[in-house]
Amino acid sequence: MSRPVIDRERKVFEHVRGDLRITGTWYMGERDEDIEPCLVIQPTRIPAFGYRPAIVPLSAAFHWEHPAHAVNLAGIFLRGFGREPSLQDTYRIAELVNDHLDHLCRMPPRPTEGKLVVADATITDEAGRQRTAEISQYR
Repeated sequence: MSRPVIDRERKVFEHVRGDLRITGTWYMGERDEDIEPCLVIQPTRIPAFGYRPAIVPLSAAFHWEHPAHAVNLAGIFLRGFGREPSLQDTYRIAELVNDHLDHLCRMPPRPTEGKLVVADATITDEAGRQRTAEISQYR
């Protein structure tokens, strides 16, 4: 079983602007060393057909400094929400992310207090490679 891509249990901040929610949390890579702060943008009302949350990891935040990249990324995010990008919605997404880049850069490392290792697991992939992982529970 793979672990979640974003940490939904912990968040540093969460703001709602119109029909969009932006959350400061952590992107969970395959290894603990890959965990990094991120912004998660999602619609406040979940569409009936589902959606893909938009994730801006700290390591990719520099893309939002360039207007052409920001417009392109905002369009990709909107399509993930099941919307056709309009000029107004594209601008709103780009503005929302840019308004929170300072928050993203100031986020602390993911907290580990309250972490209790409850088991060790050996994971074998399709190619037969094995790796070990801790199974943790947070209080």
